[in-house]
Amino acid sequence: MSGGEIHHFRSAQPDIEHFDTGLYESIGDGVVFVNDRLTRLGPFADNAPPYPAYALTAADGDGPRFQIERIAPTSEVRSLLIGTDGVNDLIAAQDRPVPGKTETVGPISRFWKDECYFANPDAVRRRLALINSECVRQDPQTPLHHAGSVAGGRPHPHRA
Repeated sequence: MSGGEIHHFRSAQPDIEHFDTGLYESIGDGVVFVNDRLTRLGPFADNAPPYPAYALTAADGDGPRFQIERIAPTSEVRSLLIGTDGVNDLIAAQDRPVPGKTETVGPISRFWKDECYFANPDAVRRRLALINSECVRQDPQTPLHHAGSVAGGRPHPHRA
């Protein structure tokens, strides 16, 4: 996964009853939440996580191996969120304001508890983009200067 990605899944009981045991494995760095329980993957020495692509260039053909992180009965899994190491910054920012707004970033659990993230496939991307946006505000002491034209290149009718 590239930086800042989140993938979340929520079980629908009738659809997963035929599986007795759930398993998640990891390779590289990031975070995994299962039922509100956080597992951090990394950090690694020299900021060099064991990515699978490293096996392609290993001289001896031996590279990183997947690690089993958790095995649990599927009937107990209610939510699963998998994220890159950038999610650690999102978790740390939960009490900070969203740029340009009075609301806070909020808890990471909103991504598996708020129905809007399941109803709208683009909601996660939109929320992350909002949190990561820049907000520039006009200094009230500095007057605005206009170039004298608007879209289309025509002069503004009320300006010389």
